[in-house]
Amino acid sequence: MPTDPNRAETLFAELHPVNKRLGRRCILVGAVAFAVVSLTGCGTGRDAGKEVRTGHYTVPREVNDGWNTGHLSSVGLDTDLIENLLTQIRNDIYKNIHSILIVKNGRLVVEEYFSGQEEDGQHRVYQRDTLHGIHSATKSVNSILVGIAIDQHRISDVDAKVSALFPEYSDLFAKQATK
Repeated sequence: MPTDPNRAETLFAELHPVNKRLGRRCILVGAVAFAVVSLTGCGTGRDAGKEVRTGHYTVPREVNDGWNTGHLSSVGLDTDLIENLLTQIRNDIYKNIHSILIVKNGRLVVEEYFSGQEEDGQHRVYQRDTLHGIHSATKSVNSILVGIAIDQHRISDVDAKVSALFPEYSDLFAKQATK
């Protein structure tokens, strides 16, 4: 993967056409971009005597959730680099990562889930429908999306009122203002 410093910005710009459908996976996509850009190829050390689990890549399963799926190579991503990342996560080189999802060109090309630890210390095997706290991650994703919207001149600046973006819900905003 290129070491272009603008790669994260480019990746998020490529994701923009599917932002309306991102739903609860949106937060994971931001985390994935960070993981792919910053973690792939790092951390090659292993603990002696520890079982090594490999990261065999598989194309995500179609589940009629609005996502088209595809193989990494169909969108120009290197399968070996992603398998290396998955191997490192499974072997605890990168700790407590619950999932990795990668979307490129409107296609979900990686959807992997891992075991991890909740805030209360409980071990959990994460899956597609596992709910858990995301805390402040939403603020980071929202700031990225606001930046994209400003760059594409869809909103004027960070002080734009949300109510102006959804005129069809003006009655709801008016009710909130009177409370």
